[in-house]
Amino acid sequence: MASAQESKEYGLKSQIARQSGLKNYEKEIGNHTLNCLVYMWKTHLRVVCEEEQEQELKENIWKYVEENPAELWGRMNSELFGIKTTIHEYTNQKGVKSLAHYTANGYYCGTVKQLGDTPVHYEGNFRITQEHFAICFGRLDRLEKKDGFYNIRQLFKHKSEQ
Repeated sequence: MASAQESKEYGLKSQIARQSGLKNYEKEIGNHTLNCLVYMWKTHLRVVCEEEQEQELKENIWKYVEENPAELWGRMNSELFGIKTTIHEYTNQKGVKSLAHYTANGYYCGTVKQLGDTPVHYEGNFRITQEHFAICFGRLDRLEKKDGFYNIRQLFKHKSEQ
């Protein structure tokens, strides 16, 4: 007969497996929904020619992007946003302190020794928002799938690219 400890362990492992399965299922459902949305956006754009309805589609896409709990981020140079690293003290695992560069989101970028003693532009991840990005409908029909699902980040371009 299994001990109480073994029973607890088995129960915990079962719950972990169950939660992991639910997480994967939710991801699949979300990706499937996104594929359906992109298909509808493409269909709507092909059928609709009026500027007013195109604007409505644009508003609906932004609503999806801004209300989606899985925020959309794009990797690009911080120069597009007028952002540079900030320099703060860094303590390594041995307790040695030095100065280092950090991104706008607070991530370590490199040491002052590597990058210099003045803030620099960097490659980083930036949230896709209406403030900085525009929807490029010309890219809608060319969206590529990654792992079977549309990468809608390709639909957006930084406003400086216009």
